[in-house]
Amino acid sequence: MVPELPRQVETTSRDAEASHPRTPTRELSDALMEFARLSRSFADSETFRVNQVQYAILSYLSGRDDIRLTAMSEKMGYDLSVLSRQASALAEQGLVTRTKDPHDGRAWILTLTDQGLTCLVHARAKRLDVLQTSLAAYSDQERDSAARILISLNQVLKDTLKRKGIPLG
Repeated sequence: MVPELPRQVETTSRDAEASHPRTPTRELSDALMEFARLSRSFADSETFRVNQVQYAILSYLSGRDDIRLTAMSEKMGYDLSVLSRQASALAEQGLVTRTKDPHDGRAWILTLTDQGLTCLVHARAKRLDVLQTSLAAYSDQERDSAARILISLNQVLKDTLKRKGIPLG
């Protein structure tokens, strides 16, 4: 005889709303998700297709010497597998070079190429133009406050994720 399976309860959108009522924390969470979604739109370079993680890699490499992928993962707080996939995609576009570490053949060293720097300059200019245009409606004081709050929130979120053992990235 086959045991009867428990009847699954259908969850409706109303149930989900009831279990997570609108609070300032929920409003902030929703606003941050929307900001992340919108910011992906202006992370792309016009010449090269780079996503947010790739943009972060290019930005991190600018002004630095060669760096091991594992060290970059630790410093940036991204999972090594995420950075490895994204670095491979950047290498395929010629934006970074990946070379084996001469001291450890298992490790990769990343270097920003001239083409990668050009991509970064264009992507950063586009990103800053969109943000500057969007923020024009706010006063200098409001922009400064928003920047300070976001910088602080980012640090608190990183600290909380680390404390809870949740990988960044």
